[in-house]
Amino acid sequence: MPVTRCDAPGTAGSIEIASDGSLVHIRESDDPTTVVTTTRAKLHAWISGAKAGEFDHFVA
Repeated sequence: MPVTRCDAPGTAGSIEIASDGSLVHIRESDDPTTVVTTTRAKLHAWISGAKAGEFDHFVA
């Protein structure tokens, strides 16, 4: 299963994303035992919502 690493500038760890058919597995490199699993469709909907500002009130 190919893994993509997303390193954020100024942080110690990175996010690792792996795809297994219709499922997507996400974990932090600093804590590889905790894995979030979701579907491609749900991840796409979440990313689209984040880009549209739907979650901005959580950090404002």
